[in-house]
Amino acid sequence: MKRNLLVKIFLTVLFVVGIVPAFAVEPSTTHSVTGALLSQGEPGSFMGVLQQAGKSQIVAAVLAWFLGVYGVHLFYLGYKKKAVNRLLMGIGGSAIMIIGAVFSALAFYVAYGGNPEGAGVFSIFAYMFYGLGGIILLIDWILTLIDFIHILQGTLKPAGGDYTETL
Repeated sequence: MKRNLLVKIFLTVLFVVGIVPAFAVEPSTTHSVTGALLSQGEPGSFMGVLQQAGKSQIVAAVLAWFLGVYGVHLFYLGYKKKAVNRLLMGIGGSAIMIIGAVFSALAFYVAYGGNPEGAGVFSIFAYMFYGLGGIILLIDWILTLIDFIHILQGTLKPAGGDYTETL
């Protein structure tokens, strides 16, 4: 049971990241019976089978807990627009915090390199970027925590219907 759950989570992460379709489906596969060309989202194709497969509440909760800041659980549940917004918030907040770290390092370098007066400007930018990135990530984290609670309660369901496996 646990191994099956881990395999589902691993394949879901690969599917969301886009690794699975790259090597599992050729863009112009033909249906074995009809001979018709299948795109990646049509029924019968690998992507179509993944999209039609039932969603597990446990997998959604685990994805929300560990990768929720980047919206992976929302991709899994089929809420693509919401997921892209969360992904941009997560990446954007992280990038802004990294810029703050660069300014902090510059302030340290300037202060201890013989020009303590010049370090103030870099310190101000560092605090601004840390604060802005932190606020964005905090909002994203709060929204993810709300989603996690809704998944556990069963009120955040897959876009296509209901969970096939519940807690």
